[in-house]
Amino acid sequence: MYLPEYRSTFTGIAAAAGKLGAIVGIWVFEVLAEEWGVPPVMMLVATISVGGALISHHCIHDSLWETQQRQMAETAAAAARSFAAAQVAVQGRDQEAATAPAPAAQGARGAVAGRGAEVANPIGLSAGVPHPS
Repeated sequence: MYLPEYRSTFTGIAAAAGKLGAIVGIWVFEVLAEEWGVPPVMMLVATISVGGALISHHCIHDSLWETQQRQMAETAAAAARSFAAAQVAVQGRDQEAATAPAPAAQGARGAVAGRGAEVANPIGLSAGVPHPS
């Protein structure tokens, strides 16, 4: 319904408002609990919570839920496509590494003269890595 930039901005604002409300609520709760007692203050907090739930229920239309479900399905499909493409790339790299000649068969390319043999390459790169000894 709204662009992602706006949704993320207002989600952040809502989170900040919730945190501010929690901080202020601690101080207000303490003052009201001393004057009214704890049970009436708990009823007030419950009434505010139920009021917020009712306002949210009446302000959010079914079309918004449908739009959000469609957007979530599109996002999940895009993520699945990206994941599948990454798997194909990794499988292709693994197949290339399996068919490539061993580093020893390629010669001492990349090794420092007189320093020793090459180290096995765990990520399948074709260039040799000199031994650290």
